[in-house]
Amino acid sequence: WLLILAAGTLGNLLNAGIQPDNFRSLGASTATFAALALVGAAAWRRGYYRGRGWRRTLAPVFGGIAMLAYTGFGRENTDVVAHVTGFASGFLAGCVTARW
Repeated sequence: WLLILAAGTLGNLLNAGIQPDNFRSLGASTATFAALALVGAAAWRRGYYRGRGWRRTLAPVFGGIAMLAYTGFGRENTDVVAHVTGFASGFLAGCVTARW
């Protein structure tokens, strides 16, 4: 849980750095997409599907990206940048901590 919170915080910080100064947004959805990417990256790095072809090896990553595309991009008020930065920070956290 702490890793999800840290990745969500990093995603929100990245979003704040990317967006213009007058943009105001802070939400839990960033941590949700960080958790989604964290699970996919950890499953990929741990090698649960290794040795069964590149499609099965990368299936957790592709699944996370598909869920991001399906649920992370919506109406005009959706903060897409926050969802993508949350996903990226979760993916990074999952890759780094998968061995522990």
